[in-house]
Amino acid sequence: MKYKAAIFDMDGVLVDSEYYWQKFELKIWQRLGVDTNQEFREQIVGLGISSIAKLLKEEHDINISADKLAAELNEEAKQVYLEYCDLIPGVTELLDKLKNNSVQLSLASASPQNWVDMVIDRFSLKKYFSLTLSTRTMQIPPKPDPAVFIRAMEEMQVSPNTTLIFEDSSYGVLAGSRSGATVVAVKDGRWLTGDIEPADLVIKSFTDERLEEFLIE
Repeated sequence: MKYKAAIFDMDGVLVDSEYYWQKFELKIWQRLGVDTNQEFREQIVGLGISSIAKLLKEEHDINISADKLAAELNEEAKQVYLEYCDLIPGVTELLDKLKNNSVQLSLASASPQNWVDMVIDRFSLKKYFSLTLSTRTMQIPPKPDPAVFIRAMEEMQVSPNTTLIFEDSSYGVLAGSRSGATVVAVKDGRWLTGDIEPADLVIKSFTDERLEEFLIE
């Protein structure tokens, strides 16, 4: 296998949480007076909490701090991650394959660390990920800034040309591309509608035969 490291986003890549977030967030947005149309839902996919708070202020004239928004979302997060979401089909097999080929694995998410921990603990993923990074908790610039991916590569002591990034949002794909690493976009048409042109490979699922070829070519 030509890659020495792989970095995974969490929401929409490891777990199918995006689907449930669309449902559970609705009451929060309605309480804040946000017009939850399709454009808004597409805008926030892959955004960190600080970026969503900024979007609400600049485009919807809703002034809520990132900390307050995080508190509002935290109760919903417990339901999303501890009760409803499940692992994306095929991701465990992919993680096993990478680990068995001595590929270092890390997780880089815009979600707060306690949300990441919920997923890691519930699905027993700690054995795969030597490193987890939260742009929110660690105050790393959020995607599409490549900072979180660059930080992950630095900590794993690998170079971009031997690193693979798995993302499901246009912000994440752009951040991955800007980091210099190779990017695989896991495309779910229900919410990934932004620009994913920078991706080196676009797949609809981890069972796509092209992924197997991509890993070893």
